[in-house]
Amino acid sequence: MKANSSPSVRLGLCCQFACEPIKFRTTTATALLKLARAERLRRLSELCLANAEALPARAWKRLERVPKYEILTEPRQKAFRYKEQIVIEKEFRNQILVGEDIAQIDYQPVKCGRKYRLVIVRKNISVQKGEKALLDEVRYFFHLTNRTDAAEKIVGLANGRCDQENVIEQLKNGVNAMRLPVNDLLSNWGFFAVFGGMESGPGETGA
Repeated sequence: MKANSSPSVRLGLCCQFACEPIKFRTTTATALLKLARAERLRRLSELCLANAEALPARAWKRLERVPKYEILTEPRQKAFRYKEQIVIEKEFRNQILVGEDIAQIDYQPVKCGRKYRLVIVRKNISVQKGEKALLDEVRYFFHLTNRTDAAEKIVGLANGRCDQENVIEQLKNGVNAMRLPVNDLLSNWGFFAVFGGMESGPGETGA
Protein backbone atom coordinates (compact mmCIF):
# COMPACT_ATOMS: atom_id res chain seq x y z
CA MET A 1 0.00 0.00 0.00
CA LYS A 2 1.29 3.42 -0.91
CA ALA A 3 1.80 5.99 1.80
CA ASN A 4 0.14 9.37 1.71
CA SER A 5 2.12 12.58 1.42
CA SER A 6 2.25 13.25 5.16
CA PRO A 7 2.86 10.09 7.23
CA SER A 8 2.66 10.50 10.99
CA VAL A 9 5.34 9.69 13.54
CA ARG A 10 4.61 8.62 17.12
CA LEU A 11 8.17 8.66 18.51
CA GLY A 12 11.31 10.30 17.20
CA LEU A 13 15.04 9.93 17.75
CA CYS A 14 17.79 12.31 16.66
CA CYS A 15 20.57 10.10 15.50
CA GLN A 16 23.43 9.26 13.14
CA PHE A 17 23.28 5.86 11.47
CA ALA A 18 26.34 3.81 10.64
CA CYS A 19 27.03 1.05 8.08
CA GLU A 20 24.37 2.26 5.65
CA PRO A 21 25.10 3.40 2.06
CA ILE A 22 22.78 6.39 2.39
CA LYS A 23 23.03 9.68 4.22
CA PHE A 24 20.80 10.39 7.21
CA ARG A 25 19.81 13.70 8.71
CA THR A 26 21.28 14.35 12.16
CA THR A 27 21.09 16.81 15.03
CA THR A 28 22.54 17.27 18.52
CA ALA A 29 21.03 17.54 21.99
CA THR A 30 22.59 21.00 22.38
CA ALA A 31 20.79 22.31 19.31
CA LEU A 32 17.47 20.78 20.36
CA LEU A 33 17.58 22.19 23.90
CA LYS A 34 17.67 25.71 22.48
CA LEU A 35 14.20 25.21 20.98
CA ALA A 36 10.78 25.40 22.63
CA ARG A 37 9.19 22.05 23.46
CA ALA A 38 6.67 22.12 20.60
CA GLU A 39 9.34 23.05 18.06
CA ARG A 40 11.70 20.42 19.52
CA LEU A 41 9.11 17.66 19.08
CA ARG A 42 8.32 18.82 15.56
CA ARG A 43 12.01 18.79 14.62
CA LEU A 44 12.50 15.31 16.07
CA SER A 45 9.46 13.99 14.18
CA GLU A 46 10.72 15.45 10.90
CA LEU A 47 14.20 13.96 11.40
CA CYS A 48 12.88 10.55 12.33
CA LEU A 49 10.42 10.44 9.45
CA ALA A 50 13.07 11.50 6.93
CA ASN A 51 15.51 8.86 8.20
CA ALA A 52 12.90 6.09 8.11
CA GLU A 53 11.84 6.96 4.56
CA ALA A 54 15.50 7.05 3.47
CA LEU A 55 15.92 3.35 4.22
CA PRO A 56 16.22 1.21 1.08
CA ALA A 57 13.35 -1.15 0.23
CA ARG A 58 15.53 -4.20 0.95
CA ALA A 59 15.84 -3.13 4.60
CA TRP A 60 12.14 -3.81 5.22
CA LYS A 61 10.38 -7.13 5.68
CA ARG A 62 6.87 -8.14 6.70
CA LEU A 63 6.38 -8.18 10.49
CA GLU A 64 5.14 -11.52 11.78
CA ARG A 65 3.87 -10.99 15.31
CA VAL A 66 5.04 -13.45 17.94
CA PRO A 67 1.96 -15.19 19.50
CA LYS A 68 1.26 -14.13 23.09
CA TYR A 69 0.65 -17.76 24.08
CA GLU A 70 0.66 -21.23 22.58
CA ILE A 71 -2.72 -22.85 21.85
CA LEU A 72 -2.62 -26.35 23.34
CA THR A 73 -6.09 -27.35 22.14
CA GLU A 74 -7.99 -26.79 18.90
CA PRO A 75 -8.29 -23.10 17.96
CA ARG A 76 -11.75 -21.66 18.59
CA GLN A 77 -13.69 -19.73 16.01
CA LYS A 78 -13.55 -15.97 16.55
CA ALA A 79 -16.78 -14.28 17.63
CA PHE A 80 -18.53 -11.92 15.26
CA ARG A 81 -17.29 -8.33 15.66
CA TYR A 82 -20.55 -6.45 16.30
CA LYS A 83 -18.76 -3.20 17.17
CA GLU A 84 -16.95 -3.18 13.82
CA GLN A 85 -20.24 -3.71 12.01
CA ILE A 86 -21.87 -0.78 13.85
CA VAL A 87 -18.93 1.47 12.93
CA ILE A 88 -19.45 0.61 9.25
CA GLU A 89 -23.24 0.99 9.33
CA LYS A 90 -23.13 4.40 11.04
CA GLU A 91 -20.27 5.50 8.76
CA PHE A 92 -17.92 6.45 11.56
CA ARG A 93 -14.32 7.25 10.66
CA ASN A 94 -12.31 4.08 11.18
CA GLN A 95 -8.65 3.08 10.93
CA ILE A 96 -7.91 -0.41 9.58
CA LEU A 97 -4.45 -1.92 9.95
CA VAL A 98 -3.53 -3.34 6.55
CA GLY A 99 -0.02 -4.55 7.26
CA GLU A 100 3.17 -4.04 9.27
CA ASP A 101 6.79 -3.97 8.12
CA ILE A 102 9.92 -4.06 10.23
CA ALA A 103 13.53 -2.97 9.77
CA GLN A 104 16.58 -2.82 12.03
CA ILE A 105 19.81 -0.87 11.66
CA ASP A 106 22.69 0.38 13.77
CA TYR A 107 22.19 3.59 15.74
CA GLN A 108 25.11 5.63 17.02
CA PRO A 109 24.79 9.08 18.62
CA VAL A 110 27.26 11.66 17.38
CA LYS A 111 29.33 11.71 20.59
CA CYS A 112 28.87 8.06 21.54
CA GLY A 113 31.63 5.50 21.17
CA ARG A 114 29.38 2.49 20.59
CA LYS A 115 26.49 1.44 18.39
CA TYR A 116 22.98 0.54 19.47
CA ARG A 117 20.24 -1.46 17.82
CA LEU A 118 17.31 0.46 16.38
CA VAL A 119 14.18 -1.50 15.43
CA ILE A 120 11.66 0.39 13.26
CA VAL A 121 8.05 -0.66 12.71
CA ARG A 122 6.10 0.74 9.77
CA LYS A 123 2.31 0.45 9.96
CA ASN A 124 0.20 0.75 6.80
CA ILE A 125 -3.26 1.99 7.78
CA SER A 126 -6.37 2.50 5.68
CA VAL A 127 -8.60 5.31 6.92
CA GLN A 128 -12.21 4.49 6.05
CA LYS A 129 -15.67 5.94 6.51
CA GLY A 130 -18.39 3.35 6.23
CA GLU A 131 -17.28 1.09 3.39
CA LYS A 132 -15.39 3.85 1.56
CA ALA A 133 -11.60 4.19 1.79
CA LEU A 134 -10.65 7.84 2.37
CA LEU A 135 -6.85 7.71 2.40
CA ASP A 136 -3.81 5.61 3.21
CA GLU A 137 -1.68 6.50 6.21
CA VAL A 138 1.78 5.36 7.30
CA ARG A 139 3.01 5.48 10.91
CA TYR A 140 6.48 4.69 12.24
CA PHE A 141 7.42 3.36 15.67
CA PHE A 142 11.03 3.28 16.90
CA HIS A 143 12.47 0.86 19.50
CA LEU A 144 16.01 1.43 20.79
CA THR A 145 17.52 -1.57 22.59
CA ASN A 146 20.69 -3.48 23.45
CA ARG A 147 18.92 -6.86 23.57
CA THR A 148 19.91 -9.55 21.08
CA ASP A 149 16.44 -11.11 20.72
CA ALA A 150 14.69 -11.32 17.38
CA ALA A 151 13.30 -7.99 16.18
CA GLU A 152 9.75 -9.35 16.34
CA LYS A 153 10.22 -10.22 20.02
CA ILE A 154 11.60 -6.74 20.75
CA VAL A 155 8.41 -5.21 19.35
CA GLY A 156 6.26 -7.55 21.45
CA LEU A 157 8.18 -6.70 24.63
CA ALA A 158 7.77 -2.98 23.96
CA ASN A 159 4.03 -3.35 23.39
CA GLY A 160 3.71 -5.35 26.62
CA ARG A 161 5.44 -2.59 28.57
CA CYS A 162 3.01 -0.03 27.15
CA ASP A 163 0.11 -2.16 28.41
CA GLN A 164 1.60 -2.19 31.92
CA GLU A 165 1.92 1.60 31.88
CA ASN A 166 -1.76 1.82 30.96
CA VAL A 167 -2.66 -0.40 33.91
CA ILE A 168 -0.63 1.79 36.28
CA GLU A 169 -2.32 4.92 34.93
CA GLN A 170 -5.77 3.39 35.46
CA LEU A 171 -4.91 2.37 39.02
CA LYS A 172 -3.68 5.88 39.84
CA ASN A 173 -6.47 7.86 38.19
CA GLY A 174 -9.17 5.54 36.88
CA VAL A 175 -10.32 4.03 40.21
CA ASN A 176 -8.58 6.54 42.54
CA ALA A 177 -6.67 3.69 44.18
CA MET A 178 -3.79 5.96 45.14
CA ARG A 179 -5.86 8.95 46.33
CA LEU A 180 -6.08 8.46 50.09
CA PRO A 181 -5.86 10.96 52.98
CA VAL A 182 -2.33 10.02 54.10
CA ASN A 183 0.63 8.22 52.59
CA ASP A 184 0.75 4.82 54.33
CA LEU A 185 -1.69 1.98 54.97
CA LEU A 186 -1.60 2.08 58.80
CA SER A 187 -2.42 5.79 58.94
CA ASN A 188 -5.23 5.35 56.43
CA TRP A 189 -6.66 2.53 58.57
CA GLY A 190 -6.63 4.87 61.59
CA PHE A 191 -8.26 7.64 59.57
CA PHE A 192 -11.17 5.47 58.45
CA ALA A 193 -11.48 3.86 61.91
CA VAL A 194 -11.83 7.26 63.59
CA PHE A 195 -13.96 9.15 61.11
CA GLY A 196 -15.92 6.11 60.01
CA GLY A 197 -16.61 5.27 63.67
CA MET A 198 -18.30 8.64 64.19
CA GLU A 199 -21.17 7.42 62.01
CA SER A 200 -21.34 3.93 63.53
CA GLY A 201 -23.70 2.73 66.17
CA PRO A 202 -22.73 1.59 69.72
CA GLY A 203 -20.26 -1.27 69.74
CA GLU A 204 -19.49 -0.93 66.04
CA THR A 205 -16.27 0.09 64.39
CA GLY A 206 -16.35 2.38 61.45
CA ALA A 207 -13.66 0.41 59.64
